[in-house]
Amino acid sequence: MADKDRIAELDKAIKDTRAELAAIQREKQAAANDPERLVLAEKRERRTSGTLAALERAKAAAEYTPPEPTDRAELLAGFQKYRDAKAGKVAKVAASIAAAERERAETDRALQRAAEDCNTEKTVELSEKRGELESKLKHLAEMRERVNALPVYPDGAIMEEWAAICEKMLPDWKKSVLLVETLAAEYKAACAGLLAMHETLKTVRADIGELAKAEGYTPPVFAPVFTAGLDSSRLVVSKPDYIGLAGIENPFSGWPL
Repeated sequence: MADKDRIAELDKAIKDTRAELAAIQREKQAAANDPERLVLAEKRERRTSGTLAALERAKAAAEYTPPEPTDRAELLAGFQKYRDAKAGKVAKVAASIAAAERERAETDRALQRAAEDCNTEKTVELSEKRGELESKLKHLAEMRERVNALPVYPDGAIMEEWAAICEKMLPDWKKSVLLVETLAAEYKAACAGLLAMHETLKTVRADIGELAKAEGYTPPVFAPVFTAGLDSSRLVVSKPDYIGLAGIENPFSGWPL
């Protein structure tokens, strides 16, 4: 979720920077006949325009809401049909065995009644039927063993499913990589700009001290202005992200995607 406070800060910075840029442009017009003032104004205009563009990109990044991660189960759903297919075969054989066992039990009860009735013909008929059922159950038991031994995934099925996952997810992956690359480039440029400004201000402050010293003044002690209230930890990319992203191409264990 976007950080509302950060977006509000960026909105204010953008508004102030636009106002500053407008003032510089008015100053340029006023300095049209003063080359020295015009050069300085144009330099400030370029720097301020760059700052404004960077702030607008930062706001867009702050407002960006990443898509919900694809559900793991959804990506693995393609494998379910193979498990269902084997489970169906196993269940079909089990149902045939159960049906044959019920028929054999019924035949045994009928044989008992035929014996009690001294029905020779029925006894012979049922005995033959029971023998057939025993043979059928033997073959069904062998079939159950063969079905249970069948692989869940046919040859090549796993790689086919992985290829389908790759085809589905690769466009989103490329977009995410592009976004991180773009923001990383912006971050590096923003860091370089901030550090350069920091060095310039430090040098200027030292120069002011030297100017005062050269005129016989005691060098002033400058109170922090630019870094007052600054939380530098908010400017630095987190170490876990750095390590995690570095491990995408060359993981510490396993194989790269």
